[in-house]
Amino acid sequence: AGLIVAVVGWLVISRSALASTRIATVIAGLVRRVSAGAGALRSLPSAAAFFGLTALLTTSATLVAWVVSHAVGVDLTPIQTVLFLSGIALSLAIPAAPGAIGTYEFVGVAIITGLGYTPEQGLATILLMRIITTLPPALIGVGSIVALQIRPESIVDSDQDLARRQMDTPSSS
Repeated sequence: AGLIVAVVGWLVISRSALASTRIATVIAGLVRRVSAGAGALRSLPSAAAFFGLTALLTTSATLVAWVVSHAVGVDLTPIQTVLFLSGIALSLAIPAAPGAIGTYEFVGVAIITGLGYTPEQGLATILLMRIITTLPPALIGVGSIVALQIRPESIVDSDQDLARRQMDTPSSS
C-alpha cells in the first residue's frame, strides 16, 4: 500500500503543474540520488557486501552497548539493548551543542531509567558508552595524523597559501 501511494504521489508531482515548484525539484533530486545509490544493489556481490557489512556494524554496535551496560550492572535484554542504542543514536540527530554533549547523556539516562534502573546506573552507562565510542576513534585519528606526517597548519591552509608555497619552493628539475 505504501509503495502504491509513493508511485501515485510521484506521478502527481511529476506530471502536473507541481513539477516546476521548488519542493518538487527537491523531491525529484532526492529520488534521483536515492535511486543512484540503490543502483549499487543491482548486482548480487555488491548487495551481499552492503547487507553483510550493515549486519556486521549493527551487531557489533549492539554488542558494545550490551557489554557496556553489563559492565555497570545494567542487565539489559537484547531488545532493550537495541532500544537503548537506537534512542541514543537518534539523539545525535537532534540539533544540539557540538558533539551532542548533554543531549546524548539526557536521552541515555532517560531510556535506562525508563527501563527501571536508577539514574546513577543510567549516567554511568551513558558516560562509559561515550568514552568507549569516542576515545578510540579520536586516538586512531591522532595516530593517523602523526603517521601521515600531517602538520596542523596544513589542515587549515587555503588554496592560495598552498599555491604561494608551491611557487616559493624551488623545483627539483
